[in-house]
Amino acid sequence: MEYRPEEKVRQERKGGRNGKEKNGRHSSHRGIAISYIGLGNIYHRQGRYLDAITQFEKVLEIAPDSLGALAAHYNAGRAYHALGIKVKAEKHFREVIRLAPDSEIAKLAQQYIERMK
Repeated sequence: MEYRPEEKVRQERKGGRNGKEKNGRHSSHRGIAISYIGLGNIYHRQGRYLDAITQFEKVLEIAPDSLGALAAHYNAGRAYHALGIKVKAEKHFREVIRLAPDSEIAKLAQQYIERMK
């Protein structure tokens, strides 16, 4: 199951003016991050896991503290898992759990970690 943050992002509150969010980044980064996540998910469905990871890493570069980063970590973990690169997959899944420990996505990440053992 891929994680798509579009609905959650729409619900996020902006903390500033002039298109800036609480962390000072422009809200346009949010839209770009969602595009990268969408493209990464398409690549993942096509089995193009390295291309997918590239897209998810772009999100982590431009919006590391966003909800998009949560999706990027989870989906990067899935792509690394599909490639059999368990160490990197687990790193991303653990970051999901750290960022949102009580979320549904954290539960899914934990399930992946348990399956890798």
